[in-house]
Amino acid sequence: MARACNAELLDPLPRQAYRGALAWLDSGWARPASVTGQPVFAQGDPNLANHLWDGNSVHLVDFETSGRGDRATELADFVEHITVWAHAGIDAEAFLDRFDLNPSERLLITQLRRLFAAFWVMRLLPGGNAYYRNPPGTFERQASRMLDVLEGA
Repeated sequence: MARACNAELLDPLPRQAYRGALAWLDSGWARPASVTGQPVFAQGDPNLANHLWDGNSVHLVDFETSGRGDRATELADFVEHITVWAHAGIDAEAFLDRFDLNPSERLLITQLRRLFAAFWVMRLLPGGNAYYRNPPGTFERQASRMLDVLEGA
């Protein structure tokens, strides 16, 4: 998916984000083996449509990709999901500050946010189904998000 695009056809900001995502992915990043995240029940699909708020509690639906996971991955996946930050405007840092995260989890979340942001750049490339399912300008907003997350998350 990452190599399927001709970057020269993209506008300057998306092109920069796309190339930045590829460079980061090619940099050899891998989840540090020494980091073992706090195990959690992982819902596996952070689309906000799978989180139902009744005014008091959040109820989860759609468990087809659920199972054992770790807290850092679930949190990073949630804050970088396009429905969370782009459509609902949920601030990642404010959300993450609600959790008592240790330094290893914070580092892992930073790396995983880059991974999930790169995933969304690739999913939103013009011509793909995610590009057409989202409001105009979403790809450009994701490109900007990718560059911000690469700078420090």
